[in-house]
Amino acid sequence: RDLVRSRGLGDVYKRQVALAMARAELDQTEHADPQADAFRGYCVSYMLCRKYGVDARGYDFSRLPESLRDADSQTIRSELTDIRDTLQTMTGRMERALEQSRAAAQKSARKER
Repeated sequence: RDLVRSRGLGDVYKRQVALAMARAELDQTEHADPQADAFRGYCVSYMLCRKYGVDARGYDFSRLPESLRDADSQTIRSELTDIRDTLQTMTGRMERALEQSRAAAQKSARKER
């Protein structure tokens, strides 16, 4: 988490990157409703920001996709599961990449001594 905070990039930029990453992840699966896909990406992006300490106050969830406005509880639960699963997939991949980067940096530091 400190790694994200220390980059010096503005929170707006970090939110845009998180949204682009979430949309790219969701583009790998087929869904019938583009509006719902955009909302899923937005939700995943929000959760990424919250997880990694990026200011998420700019997010606005007041406009739901048409398909979710009158959805039953099972449909909403399914959407939330998709969002959670996407987040877990992405954060797992990010954590592995960060760990590999840390290990490489430590190995490099040992060689320099």
